[in-house]
This record gives sequence, C-alpha cells and structure tokens, in this order.
Amino acid sequence: MVGAEQRPEIGQFAEGSGQQDNAAGIPFDLEGNIRALVDQERARSGENFNAASWMHRKLYAISSQQATDEAGSFLWDLAHAYDVVAFSAYDPDTQDTVAMELRVYAMGMDKGSVTLNPLGVRLLDALAEATNIPEYTPRQQEIELSRAIDLSEVSDLFGEEPGQ
Repeated sequence: MVGAEQRPEIGQFAEGSGQQDNAAGIPFDLEGNIRALVDQERARSGENFNAASWMHRKLYAISSQQATDEAGSFLWDLAHAYDVVAFSAYDPDTQDTVAMELRVYAMGMDKGSVTLNPLGVRLLDALAEATNIPEYTPRQQEIELSRAIDLSEVSDLFGEEPGQ
C-alpha cells in the first residue's frame, strides 16, 4: 500500500503529461499504476475478467467511501463519466445496471452531461487507457450522457429532460 507521503497531491498533475512527481518528489505514473491494479485483478480473476465492468464496481465503491462530500461528489461524477465512455465495453448485465444508474444520475442531478475538472479529465484518461476502452478520445472535459443512454427515456419517466 502506498503511504500518504507517496500519494500525489491534486495540484501535482500537469495536463497531458504521463509521469508526475508527488509532493515528495517521487515519480508517480498514474496510468501505469492503474494498469497494474487492473492487471493484478485480471490475473486473480481469470479468463472471463471484464476490466471495464470491474472498474465500474470499484469507482462506485470508492465514491461511496469518501470522508468528505467534495471527494465523494468528485468520484461520483468521475464514475458516471467513466460509465458513459466505457459503456460499449461493459458486459450485458453491467450495461443494464449502468443505463439505469445514468438515468437516475441525469434526473437526480438535473444534468444531460458530466463536467470534469482537470484532475477528473486526467483520471478518466488514465482509467480509459488502463481498461482499454475502444474509441476513447482523451482530454474530454464534458461527457454527454446521451452517448450511453437515451435522455428522452429520462424525460418519459420523469416528465422532462435533464437541464430543462
């Protein structure tokens, strides 16, 4: 486990760079570290491992365990942004679950998209790279929910489209 002195500070991430130094000056490879976690779970789980579906579960678990509302909200948005970009890589059961979760997010947050801050963009890029998301375009700050779900279904269920 990485000690607190080795965790990267949020301000340490420079947009578009691969390896970063944390506050202690120790190199930190975000993509490599995430890929190592995915590869470790793949080795443990065997042939039927779906990295995207596994990451979906991890992001939701992590977002619900945060000590502050700000951290939980940041990870909640990141999890939904990842769900949109990873949707086609999910197994059918996860797709069904994610579609409903995205509809609830759209309605509950009254949003048709997820907006990420620079750290969120960097993390989404790293997550997509580490889990081999097909046709992912890096450096996306605004993730439209309609890429994964039909927002008219949200309006049909709840009376109006998010953001209206």
